[in-house]
Amino acid sequence: MANFVTNRIRLIGNESIKQLAVEINKRFTEDCKKNGYQTDTSSVGRILYGYEGDKAYLSDEMDAKWAHLDGPMDDWEPLRLISGWRALTQIQDHILWYAAKLDPKVIVYMEYEDEMPNFVGARYVLLDDSEIQSFESEIETRNYAVVSEDEVDEYIEKNNETNEYEEVISWQDLSDLLYKQQLIAYKEMCNEYKWAKDDEI
Repeated sequence: MANFVTNRIRLIGNESIKQLAVEINKRFTEDCKKNGYQTDTSSVGRILYGYEGDKAYLSDEMDAKWAHLDGPMDDWEPLRLISGWRALTQIQDHILWYAAKLDPKVIVYMEYEDEMPNFVGARYVLLDDSEIQSFESEIETRNYAVVSEDEVDEYIEKNNETNEYEEVISWQDLSDLLYKQQLIAYKEMCNEYKWAKDDEI
């Protein structure tokens, strides 16, 4: 069985982009209420690509084994998609291509984390002269023990004896690591494109 990867995708741009984000969430939420949240791995292909039948399962459009909505969602939330094994970078790029028709300076941000967790990462993409520019930072956490806050000291003490883990951290520490990846990717993007901005940073 494939590891679950949670992908949160957020669009940054003008008013048309804000409306697009609302519409995407609305279509996914309506679809998942009709077809089921966890069982329909064709919804991404149908809603974002306009595919039908077997083609909607997106076997050629992404590295992940499958993808489905993690919903339902409110209008204001990032689009949450669950994928098998890998982050949905190709789908992030696909959203960018079509969103750029409404706003050439749109930025699409995605953060992702493996359920184990084996990795966490953040990626910004934008278009420059019809070419996708990607800014990504990822950290491997495969050898970390991630535990609740009240278990950290106990696990650190055990790990000092066994050296089983590279590091012992809390789930909040993991969230902080993810945010750090976002800051690294954001800084790289802004160094390259002075106009780029993410008001949620």
